[in-house]
Amino acid sequence: MTLFEPRMTAGTIAARRSSSGEIIFILNKVICQFFFSFTPFTSTWIYIVLMFFPALWLFCFYHFNQPYYNKKVGKLFRIFSAYYFWSVFMLSFSQVMLLLSFNFQGAMVIWFCGLPFIGLNIAYENKSNIDNLFSSNLKFKTG
Repeated sequence: MTLFEPRMTAGTIAARRSSSGEIIFILNKVICQFFFSFTPFTSTWIYIVLMFFPALWLFCFYHFNQPYYNKKVGKLFRIFSAYYFWSVFMLSFSQVMLLLSFNFQGAMVIWFCGLPFIGLNIAYENKSNIDNLFSSNLKFKTG
């Protein structure tokens, strides 16, 4: 269970500042399920475009807003959202190559090669937690 509380009184590593990330994740799932189940599109291009923008939104939220207080939990969610965006990006890239009539068959190789670089880049990234400090201080003062 995830708790919403100030960092100073948080007794669990899953405590976070807001539920916006979860809302974006749930919206992403609902959008994908709706379009995969109820739309009569025969082209895969429309599905990839509909997946791209929610994946970008999810990645940007977890990467820039950092909703979790704990650095390890925050990095884990940033890695998951980056992997999801990377997968959708590679689907889009391979679809563009297919539409441009290139004989490109290396999308899976690029996808597998990119996974460790993305994970290591986020795992060893040092970010300042000034915004996290300000929001925690404000929540502590307001109760």
